[in-house]
Amino acid sequence: MEIVNATMKIIDNMVIVTLDDEEIQDNYQYEIRFKDLQSSDGKSFLDDYRYKVVTEMTPAYCNISDVAILVDTFDVPESTILYYIREASKYADYISAGGSSGTSSTSTNTEVTFPMKEFVKVKTTIDCLLKAYVNKAAGSGIKGRLGEISFENTEKYATSINDLLDDLWDQLKGWQDAIRGYELEGRAAPVYAVRGSETSDNSLTSEIVNDMTRDLPVT
Repeated sequence: MEIVNATMKIIDNMVIVTLDDEEIQDNYQYEIRFKDLQSSDGKSFLDDYRYKVVTEMTPAYCNISDVAILVDTFDVPESTILYYIREASKYADYISAGGSSGTSSTSTNTEVTFPMKEFVKVKTTIDCLLKAYVNKAAGSGIKGRLGEISFENTEKYATSINDLLDDLWDQLKGWQDAIRGYELEGRAAPVYAVRGSETSDNSLTSEIVNDMTRDLPVT
């Protein structure tokens, strides 16, 4: 656990805590603890109170409003969505760099293109739906199959989610190609050819032996 310097100011019944900007980092969770804190009139007292603060998640090439369906329809927690947005954004960086594992970039120094944003939206939706699907199936006894995950009972819910995920995977592949520069046209199908040789004399040995018009060898 790392301790970060902070300042505290009390105004009436309000406590203001300011963390040191030079010490806090993105993608971190900080816990503010109040211990033996008493109001000026002595009527209120905090024995041991803890409050968690999550700093900005970076990189983030879309926001929660771009995938609002996850909150409204599937009730996915915002903290979970933000995590998947960050992971999808990091993967978008990896793809745009040509698959270089040493690439490290953030939203502050990367030009976020339209394909990158759409890729992150679709990838975040897929990851959250997979999590929501597994949670619902585990809680209600639904049986079905999703990739390598299988459940006990087959219902329309499983089929509908599978169809939706198949469509999303197709979209994701299209945006992934677009990030790599292929745009939405996709890639040309490979053309195969068989390399061979051509000869003008296709005579068989049997044909030569049976040809009575041939000249006798000169001795």
